[in-house]
Amino acid sequence: MTGDSNWQEDGLGVSGETYLVAPNFYMRSISRFLTEDPVGYFDALKKLGYQNNKLEDMKNFNTSILLQEVRTNASVQALKGITGTDVIEDYRGVSVLSSYEPVRFGDHTWALISEIDTAEAFAPVVTLGWALGFSSVLIATVLVAVSTVGAERIAAPIKTLADATDRLGKGDRDLELPVKSQDELGHLTQNFNEMVVNLRTQRRVIEQQNSENAKLLLNILPEPIAERLKSGESQIADAFPSASVIFTDLVGFTTWSQGRPPMEVLSMLDELFGSFDEFATTLGVEKIKTIGDAYMAVCGLPTPNEDHAKVMAKLALGVLQRLDEFNERKGTNLKMRVGLHCGPVVAGVIGTSKFIYDLWGESVNMASRMESTGVPNEIQISQAFYDALEGEYATVLRGEIEVKGAGKMQTYLLQRPVEAVA
Repeated sequence: MTGDSNWQEDGLGVSGETYLVAPNFYMRSISRFLTEDPVGYFDALKKLGYQNNKLEDMKNFNTSILLQEVRTNASVQALKGITGTDVIEDYRGVSVLSSYEPVRFGDHTWALISEIDTAEAFAPVVTLGWALGFSSVLIATVLVAVSTVGAERIAAPIKTLADATDRLGKGDRDLELPVKSQDELGHLTQNFNEMVVNLRTQRRVIEQQNSENAKLLLNILPEPIAERLKSGESQIADAFPSASVIFTDLVGFTTWSQGRPPMEVLSMLDELFGSFDEFATTLGVEKIKTIGDAYMAVCGLPTPNEDHAKVMAKLALGVLQRLDEFNERKGTNLKMRVGLHCGPVVAGVIGTSKFIYDLWGESVNMASRMESTGVPNEIQISQAFYDALEGEYATVLRGEIEVKGAGKMQTYLLQRPVEAVA
């Protein structure tokens, strides 16, 4: 929201800023004025009657986040779900040109606000107004002395400016008037063009911030789910009649990681699981989460896929292949259990302030059991998953095993290609 404190380079001038306001009307990003002019900032708040203890908290923590209340017309309207642009008094009591928009996350609506002091925002307009007034008087005098044709030639640029101003007020930001002279009207036209460029730059900054926020959301949630949240859905839970779930777990990883630097362990997991993520993305498999050294993904949701079992079998084989390649590169001997199951699954968004797209249901539990009762460097699959493969992949019967919560179950081991095993 602050652009690394480069407000002016981002096109917000000397008094513009963008910030977020939460439903409780408190800031969720830092005030520009606290960063650039803390003395003036606190003087303004004192004049507004802010309590000394609240001002001291802002000084001690050097932030306005969770401490600066913004109960302005812009924040009130945005938190009601309204988008607009108005001239208001901001949280410092200063007249500003404020553009606001609601941003919805889960059950909450935040306010995205971009403001600039009216003194700066309308400076070109004021100059334009004075110049137009002067020109009008001059034109009125000239009209008395010159012919109608001469008057029309002088009035044409002013009419062009007036029409352009009207279009600008209606939202047209792609205006650029030709400067045909070096007189007052030429300077007015040039000032008008500069004002349009400034407004267009500020709009691009806001659009870029919105785009970055959307990318962050897509890093957390699948795209269809993120779009549903952005459209206003607050609670998302869907039942899928059939999907395939994979669980993997590194064998003896806790013992291996003991005594190693945290960054080495993190780097190892990031490289290994990153290779899983890349392969899963190419297959259209949705990664759900990692828990420590465990990896979970699903195929068949949120976008249905009739061949979800066959796709997931390909992912499982690729996971073990990438583990072999990792061991060869790093000189390690890590092993991994892999479990697969398919069946009905319920998926949805859990959480309000920190989202996670998660799965639940008996099929998820069974996939986890296939992994926990599996064999290192083997892929254990359930009877349901075996049936869904329709003989397309080579398997070997493992036999009956005891599965927690389900009793004895017949399972199979998905066979790896000879070159992968070697």
